[in-house]
Formats: sequence, structure tokens, C-alpha cells
Amino acid sequence: MRRAGIGIGVSVSSGAGPALIANNMISDVVRGAVMGMDRKRIVTGDLMQSGAKDYRHITLAGNNFRSRPL
Repeated sequence: MRRAGIGIGVSVSSGAGPALIANNMISDVVRGAVMGMDRKRIVTGDLMQSGAKDYRHITLAGNNFRSRPL
């Protein structure tokens, strides 16, 4: 993913099933690399950032993220 509002949106809605987000290159995104969504609404910060809330049903592995230059 490159040059987008968000890189990947993943459901954190009640009852959401397991999700694997792996081996992606994400760069130059405005709001975040991996964002938790409740339907069409962003409800988390960037799940790729250190200290982000852990969602047991989401596995993040091997993703590379380069932040947008200021």
C-alpha cells in the first residue's frame, strides 16, 4: 500500500473473526498503517505502533511500514 489515507483496515467490531495481516509493505499513508475499524468508522490508533492495544483475533507479522515524510 502506498500513498493512501490508511494502509489496511481490519475489523475490531464485536464478534469479528480472526484476521492475519502479514508481509505487507506500507508507506506514505496519512492516518496509519493498520487501523481498527467498526464497519466504516476508524476506532483505534495505528495498530502497527508500539504500545497499541492488542486484539487477540488479529495477527500482525512481517509487515514493513515507512511513515509519511513531514
